[in-house]
Amino acid sequence: MASQSDWQRKLQELELDIDRKLGDRTQSQDSPNSNPLPEQTQTTISSLYNQAKTWFQTLPTIGQVAVGIGAVVLSLSVLQTVMRLVTLGISVAVIAVVGYIGYRLFFAPGDTPQS
Repeated sequence: MASQSDWQRKLQELELDIDRKLGDRTQSQDSPNSNPLPEQTQTTISSLYNQAKTWFQTLPTIGQVAVGIGAVVLSLSVLQTVMRLVTLGISVAVIAVVGYIGYRLFFAPGDTPQS
């Protein structure tokens, strides 16, 4: 009897999985522009995520802590780089505006007529 209940449980899981996939397809057919990524790309991303998650869960606790710390350091480093780029963009914009104003004041011909 235990094998029959296992089969029934597996059958129910398969039915739920099929229903879920069919539901996703009908939703994607209703609104084709709501999902910009192709299905193969989504499958690849999902597969990579699941592999990384499985790999992370198989690590010992100290390994998980080390990976977590590394991820935080990497995230902060990327954030710092983005912030530096934003700051650089703002600085260049300010210098461009000041340079344009200086050019208009000192080098551009004035509105006063010369005789």
